[in-house]
Amino acid sequence: MNVLIDDFRLFKESWLTKDLKREGEYILKNCSYTSAVCSIDGKSLYAVGSDRSFKEITESAVSCQLEAGDVLTQVAISNSGRMLFVGTSRGCLRSLKYPLTGESSDFQEHQVHSGSVNRLRISFDDSYLFSASEDGTIYMFKITDRADRGMKKQAPQLFSDEILITKSDLEEKTVTMAELQRSLEELKLEHEYQLRLKDMNFNEKLKDLTEKFTQEIEALKISTSVLRAEKDKEEVKQEEELGNLKGRHLNELHVSRFLPIL
Repeated sequence: MNVLIDDFRLFKESWLTKDLKREGEYILKNCSYTSAVCSIDGKSLYAVGSDRSFKEITESAVSCQLEAGDVLTQVAISNSGRMLFVGTSRGCLRSLKYPLTGESSDFQEHQVHSGSVNRLRISFDDSYLFSASEDGTIYMFKITDRADRGMKKQAPQLFSDEILITKSDLEEKTVTMAELQRSLEELKLEHEYQLRLKDMNFNEKLKDLTEKFTQEIEALKISTSVLRAEKDKEEVKQEEELGNLKGRHLNELHVSRFLPIL
């Protein structure tokens, strides 16, 4: 069921058929409606407006009217059909006794906002009431049914990790996976080829450096041997010269002993 508000008229339409069958209409010329809801069974409408009253409309006629004393701006009914709330232009929230008793004073009122209540909504599990106002604030209230007649809490649903897809989607994903796998293999081969090229280049460079350093080492060894041989020759030469000098010196000393003194 859906409730439509058009200034002074209320329409109750059924959305169960494609042609939007209209099931009821209520017109009140001296009232501008601001909010309306439908009962859970779809038999009654609850409406509020500028005439400071709360109306229950059944079969296009007012079956119950409660004088509110204030302009009622919003109405909300719980999903269980057990709780009924209205908001006022003064920012008050009222909890009406439901089903309606016909007594205008049979409600509880709480001052909440400093401006008119613009919206009233109840959570899907009938646990919270939300209200928004012209004062720019949003309030959330925990609500309970005294008779514990609210909606039964449903156990949390467990969802499977499996999903259903069409055959075409599966084939497309299979083709995509095959292409990706082929691309991966090509990348692996290219990577291995590049690694082999780098290894070959590094091995060639290492071989060239090894040969270069080996030749330099051999050249240094030869140079060292030549220098050592020259050193040995020089030492032998120096020893021979030293021996000769010692011999001459001894001869000169011997000769000087036997010379006559003048």
